[in-house]
Amino acid sequence: MSETEECHFVAIRTVTGQEYNVAMIIKSRIEAMKGPSQSPNFKVPSVVVMPDMPGIVLIETELPYLATSLSQGIKHVRGVVKGKISLSELTKSFEKEVEVNVGDVVEIISGPFKGFKARVIDVNRKNGAARLEIMDASSLVPITISLQHIRRTNQ
Repeated sequence: MSETEECHFVAIRTVTGQEYNVAMIIKSRIEAMKGPSQSPNFKVPSVVVMPDMPGIVLIETELPYLATSLSQGIKHVRGVVKGKISLSELTKSFEKEVEVNVGDVVEIISGPFKGFKARVIDVNRKNGAARLEIMDASSLVPITISLQHIRRTNQ
């Protein structure tokens, strides 16, 4: 890839604990497809299993349908996550844990509540999770979310 292009990943959902097996099967399928008759659009530079993401195998490709066809028919595959994940989004998961305290206002940066602001009502550092009350919602139902998925705001 050139320096101006950013690589993208497609996430494959798997049975937890079977990520490496699925990745090895996909890798063997990629190697079997390589050869002189290979299409120039068939580019899969990497297959990634991240220990922080249980039940997910990442395939580096610009073509989501390619990830679907590579994972089709594998016993432990549960589906393909819609959309592509950029490298910059992935590197956010490697960043240092956010230091939050009870009463802080945070922004949720990933998951179904992405973009919402919330107030921290409890922090469980042992599990790496925080209980939040979403400020933008009509009801104050508390949710528990990983500390990696929140960012402290300046409010």
